[in-house]
Amino acid sequence: MAVVLDLETTGLDPEIDEVLEVGIVGTASDIVLSSLVRPRVLTDWDDAQMIHGISPEDVAGAPLLSEIADQIRDAVAGEVVVIFNRQFDTDFLGDLLDGAAEVRCAMLEFTEYRGSTRWISLARAAEYILFEWPNAQHRAVTDACATLAVWRYLHDPEERQRVTTQKKAIADQNTADRYNRDYYWLKTMRDQQMGFRQSEIIRRFWLRSGANIRHWTSVCSSAAEEYAELFYGQSLSSLELSDRTSAAGLPVFTKKAQIPDRLKPISFFPARSWLRAELQFAGAFCSKKSAYELYDVSELERLRAKHPLRVSVSPPQRGVYWVPKSQLKKAGVSAKRIDQLEPVAEVQNRIYNNWYLLYEVSATVNADLLSKIKKLKNDQT
Repeated sequence: MAVVLDLETTGLDPEIDEVLEVGIVGTASDIVLSSLVRPRVLTDWDDAQMIHGISPEDVAGAPLLSEIADQIRDAVAGEVVVIFNRQFDTDFLGDLLDGAAEVRCAMLEFTEYRGSTRWISLARAAEYILFEWPNAQHRAVTDACATLAVWRYLHDPEERQRVTTQKKAIADQNTADRYNRDYYWLKTMRDQQMGFRQSEIIRRFWLRSGANIRHWTSVCSSAAEEYAELFYGQSLSSLELSDRTSAAGLPVFTKKAQIPDRLKPISFFPARSWLRAELQFAGAFCSKKSAYELYDVSELERLRAKHPLRVSVSPPQRGVYWVPKSQLKKAGVSAKRIDQLEPVAEVQNRIYNNWYLLYEVSATVNADLLSKIKKLKNDQT
């Protein structure tokens, strides 16, 4: 027999962070254990809360991990315990899984099954096997059910066949929908063209009206690109860029030798999406073979002045740590003290695209703060 276990925590570091929720389900998707957990030390976890939604108020009346330790031991005793990221969860649970017959990692086995060189997330694995989430992701029982579905797919040939059949049915339906959509579009276009031609014939030859007969190229969109290159020596995209640049009163260059040294293509600038998005283009190069916008090299200085903590920042020296406000709060630094600190850098959260500040802490002070939290946790255990 096997059970599937999942945790939600205040962060990623088992030395500092704590468990917030435990979920254990059986192979029949039955809930063996589902409990919120009250941390011993930490009182807030803003970054983690944005992901799983568990707030300090939610766990205010929940039991401590030590108070449900026996329930966890009983649930896993003699069982094969399946965890999506085994190393992460076992680091938080310590010896609570010692009574299990075996602890298996579904993430490792699914990654090997797919032949990937990078770890595959639970969300991607669930999407691959067409798992339908019963509730919001990043809650212990829900994630445990998703892990169970991945585990069944890996070890049950009938489940793999079911998913394969379902995927084929979806693909066939998509193909049919696309065919019907394309057929309807083509039929509509043919009917419109036929109606236009019949109308023009009646007006021109039967009614002898002076109707203007449209040139055949007006109903042949595929000829537009060829005529653009024939008459202008440029592609449509090049013409569009040239017109847009000229309308803005900026120079358009047709030869690379004409471009002054101060104007560079976007590839000249650092490959940071936020930086390139804020560049103001100052001209364009448009030729028969290529077309691209040009930017003044002074844009770097303008952006450095606008965002000094994003651009003009050197990496920390050896023995110095840069940490966000949330980590300082976990380490016991007061909000008043944090407000007095001078930020040294600003970095972007690639998931939510928001920016947050980093503060410099010496190695000695950082080690003292970490050891203080470890001591508090050990004393209360």
